[in-house]
Amino acid sequence: MISIENLMVDKINTALASLKTTYPKLRVVSDYIETSETFPLVSVVESDNYTHLGTQDATLADNAVNVAYEINVFANDKNKKSTAKKVAAAVDECMLSNLFTRTFMGNTPNVDRTIYRITMRYTAVVAAPVTEGNTKTYQMYRR
Repeated sequence: MISIENLMVDKINTALASLKTTYPKLRVVSDYIETSETFPLVSVVESDNYTHLGTQDATLADNAVNVAYEINVFANDKNKKSTAKKVAAAVDECMLSNLFTRTFMGNTPNVDRTIYRITMRYTAVVAAPVTEGNTKTYQMYRR
């Protein structure tokens, strides 16, 4: 199975590094979160991963997969809406620059109304990695 979830969490973390001076408690996690003690928070979850049918062959190995990500941005400071939008914009830029297609972006009412939440969904096709030494390189395609 081709899995790039950890890679994408790292890329999003790197993309948000410049915001950490403004939001020092900003953190990225790779799990669904119901509550947190620190904000802003970015939850990155690979919500789907299945074989890209056009690349399937007799080897039973994935040559490429369709992936979907759901990313939630949570903020609860006095400017929570603008904070969430700034963080979401940086996440969106990261995902688009890695050839993902945004399929949804909108405000999601949170159970705790003191928290503002933006949900984003992205899709891409990811080819099997090319390995050079200890480095794996993935090719991603918009679908």
